[in-house]
Amino acid sequence: TSIGDYVFSGCTGLTSVTLPDSVTSIGAYTFENCTGLTSVKIPEEATSIGFAAFIGCTGLTQITVPEKVATLGSYAFKNCTALEEVYFVSIEHREKNGVTNPLIDWADLSIVYENAFSGCKKLKKVDLSNVKTVTLAQDCFADCTSLAEVVDMPSIGTMHHRAFANCKSLTSVDLTGLHMSGNNVFNGCTSLASVTTGKFTAIGDAMFANCTGLKNPVTISCAKVGASAFSGCVNLTGVKFDDLGAGLEFEIGANAFRNCGKNATGFAVDFNGEKVRAIGDYAFAGAKISSLSLDWSGLESLGSNAFSNSSIAELII
Repeated sequence: TSIGDYVFSGCTGLTSVTLPDSVTSIGAYTFENCTGLTSVKIPEEATSIGFAAFIGCTGLTQITVPEKVATLGSYAFKNCTALEEVYFVSIEHREKNGVTNPLIDWADLSIVYENAFSGCKKLKKVDLSNVKTVTLAQDCFADCTSLAEVVDMPSIGTMHHRAFANCKSLTSVDLTGLHMSGNNVFNGCTSLASVTTGKFTAIGDAMFANCTGLKNPVTISCAKVGASAFSGCVNLTGVKFDDLGAGLEFEIGANAFRNCGKNATGFAVDFNGEKVRAIGDYAFAGAKISSLSLDWSGLESLGSNAFSNSSIAELII
């Protein structure tokens, strides 16, 4: 059974919805602007939640997406401005402290489409503990300004453009499971203080641009840093490039660290003896570089103005 498009659209007096398990899909705009809706139980047999299904439901405070939902539609919960928590399958975790709960299965979720939760201003927590691997489309959680916690972020394999842009309360990100990245994913996340990467992490263009909360040195464990990736991180005090192994070489995109450390006491750049194949145009331009450790022997391409106006105080070659 499916519920059609616009069926309850604009029913502002509707306060609670419990759908039978026979319902397998919820259509587009089904509960659009049901501003009085404070509670909804999505049926266990549901496999899809449609385009803008709950858009503008400003009374909803918590959502649990059932196990069999494989796709969460574009704009599904956009502008649900009271929504605080999102869970998948259950509030309880399938695996905790090395123990598996046999009553909780992995979510079938594979993709959350664009703008699904964008503009949910009070959203504080997204729990992906019961999700294996998921793709987030563009603007998925953009402008969720209260979002402070994404539990089990390594479950996200792909983040498209601006997936978490302007999530101003987010303080840490773990990207060890991220293999594909769009542009501006965390742009404007001004409280972000900690970034963890892995050897296969994708750091896309402008990924952390204008993340002014980044202060402590960031360790980069992956080979490629996208253009403007950390541009405008004016309080960042340093970057260290980790051991890549397997003969891999670093590639630094244009403007990648432009103006980094400008408001700090200095910006230390340590390539840790690793080979660097390419440094793009303006990559470190304007950065307040206090020290630079770089093995120039493997450098094939050094872009124009790569270190212009960068206040280099110490150069180790």
